[in-house]
Amino acid sequence: RLLLDNGEPAFDVNFYVLGKDGRHAGVAFYGTSASGNQRNYAVCDENGGRHEPIEGLIR
Repeated sequence: RLLLDNGEPAFDVNFYVLGKDGRHAGVAFYGTSASGNQRNYAVCDENGGRHEPIEGLIR
């Protein structure tokens, strides 16, 4: 129930990391959606608003 047939998790967990110096990252079990699209997180800083890719730990 918690694993797919291939042994990968059947759920996702996202982490959004922000350092005091403004560095940031987004990581998750899966960096792509079930349809294969890159997943992103939103950032707004001195360069304006934009989407950054989420790094996938599994894929």
